[in-house]
Amino acid sequence: MTGEAALLLAEIGAAQLALLAAVAFVAATVSGMSGVGGGLLLAIFIAPVVGVKAVVPTVGVAALIAHVVRVWVYRDAIVWRPALMMLAGGIPATILSARLYVDLPADAIAAILGVFLLASVPARRLMVRRDLRLRARSLGPIGVCFGLLTGTTIGGGVLVIPAMLGAGLTGMAVLATDAVIGFASLITKAVVFGSFDVLTPGLLLIGGLLGLCMIPGTYLARWLVMRTPLHVHVAAMEAVVVLGACSFLWRAFAG
Repeated sequence: MTGEAALLLAEIGAAQLALLAAVAFVAATVSGMSGVGGGLLLAIFIAPVVGVKAVVPTVGVAALIAHVVRVWVYRDAIVWRPALMMLAGGIPATILSARLYVDLPADAIAAILGVFLLASVPARRLMVRRDLRLRARSLGPIGVCFGLLTGTTIGGGVLVIPAMLGAGLTGMAVLATDAVIGFASLITKAVVFGSFDVLTPGLLLIGGLLGLCMIPGTYLARWLVMRTPLHVHVAAMEAVVVLGACSFLWRAFAG
């Protein structure tokens, strides 16, 4: 452990680390069941601890570990063609938007996160209700939009899930294919952020610890997804996301 990482852990304290570990577990369960919402939930609680500028890199590391487990858990249900079509447009766009994130001031990042979180709730509902039907070639442009969102925000999966449903995927195939897309985009973000020192050793350690706490939640989600209706936890998640959006917007404009 580097001196910087040890100092950051000492500043955070055991109580806050325990709280973040619990939030990471819940976030992984939410994300594993619905494909979206886990990163959004974790971002809301981690922002006051590591600072707004560090939210996307830190949550990205935690989510990357969780996605490795999700890919493994749902590996038999992955549908590769739509995943590759999405990533063909998504990876270059992710590189571009992550590079933009490096140069953004903290207030601008807080505003972007707040607006995106607030818009994600009605956007998710609208796209699910429209019952979209997509051809494979349509997934590339949607991947570009996903990449532009995911490089500077958290929760780009709000686009992926409706796109996979529109491409004809159902059940675990949606969660499995979303996990592959998320994993590839998170790897891309980590490389970009690491190249420009946005992802410091301290943030890497915090994100890694939270990612480990997300692993049990992923397995719990797989057990729950076959036994529990989603509408209750989705409604609760949306309420938390709206409150978090208001928090980010307050941080952006209060000063």
